[in-house]
Amino acid sequence: MKEKLLIIILSVFVFITLLNNAFSAVNSVPQSLSYSGYITDANSIAVTGAKKLRFSIYAGATKLWYAEYNNVAVENGFFGVELGETTQGGTPLDPVTGADGQPANLLPIAPFLFVGTDSLTPLEIELEVFNDNAFETFSPRVKLTSSALAMKADTLDGFDSSDFVRFSGGGAIMAKNNASVVDSTGNWVGPAIVTKNKFKFLQTTLNNANLVLDCGVGYIAIGGGGACASNQRIYSMCPCTTSNCTSCVANNTPQRYWIVKCSSASTSNMAYATCVAE
Repeated sequence: MKEKLLIIILSVFVFITLLNNAFSAVNSVPQSLSYSGYITDANSIAVTGAKKLRFSIYAGATKLWYAEYNNVAVENGFFGVELGETTQGGTPLDPVTGADGQPANLLPIAPFLFVGTDSLTPLEIELEVFNDNAFETFSPRVKLTSSALAMKADTLDGFDSSDFVRFSGGGAIMAKNNASVVDSTGNWVGPAIVTKNKFKFLQTTLNNANLVLDCGVGYIAIGGGGACASNQRIYSMCPCTTSNCTSCVANNTPQRYWIVKCSSASTSNMAYATCVAE
């Protein structure tokens, strides 16, 4: 018997879960959504009995979550389902293929489902009712809106939710550009970190026309400078190849040594270099 949905009454609690992975009290927030509605048959007579329903959550055109509830009690047309819970025969379905037999941990409406969505992305629920022959999809979808508690949850002590650590679906910590920086096992996977012991800063004052600084084994000079006596000229400041070099290396390729070449020797001649580990 073909059925139609006359009234949808929706209570939204899902948005309160969006931040729960960032806090220690993860289990204190239910990963579920309360959905209530009213169903009649094709003759506008209220339905009574157990019904099989399917629910989808969409972000724009993308189906984020899909589940079937095969034992929903309908009384004089009214029903209520706690989406994300196993009560009333709740089982997860594949959002892409619709296949059943999915892992049970895909049934809760978890925070990672909404990673990448923002306030400009419409979130909607779609309902399908089994009419004894096939599932009938009701249209239009129902738009999700925030409850008062959910709107308060968007900030914590005045800080916006975007200021807090975000997690990927696999449990990795993500930067604001959505790149993973710490994996789910706690290992750093972000950009290479150069610690302070990777750098050296060398300086010398020498009564010589050629002042050569040695960064040491495993280090290269990536820059530097120098100063010659007031009556002298600086001919060059550049990387060089040996401890007694007198000229720059070709193309100024970083080397272990750095030379400052003055026009003549003076006790005021000075050179400095910044070295980094190779």
